[in-house]
Amino acid sequence: MKRADKDGTGVVLNPADYVAECTRLLSNTTFCPKLDSDPTNKHGKLISDKLERGVSSGEIDSGTAKSLIVYSLYSAGLIFSPRSVKEGIQEDLNQ
Repeated sequence: MKRADKDGTGVVLNPADYVAECTRLLSNTTFCPKLDSDPTNKHGKLISDKLERGVSSGEIDSGTAKSLIVYSLYSAGLIFSPRSVKEGIQEDLNQ
């Protein structure tokens, strides 16, 4: 059982229902479009290139640019809030 949000309601789900609801939420391509590839490295290169141009043009100093470059990129973990799971189940109950 988890607290759903600041309103004090709770959510009780067994693991199978939780996984099923997370899968359903991720399957909604309106909010979670499918990608053909992982864009992490491409985005990291775009950021690094922009920072290098900023240093070259004098818009930013090299020390600041170096502190903003991320050398080890990774995708963040995925955490579903109990509220989004609760709302999805409530939608199913209302249908």
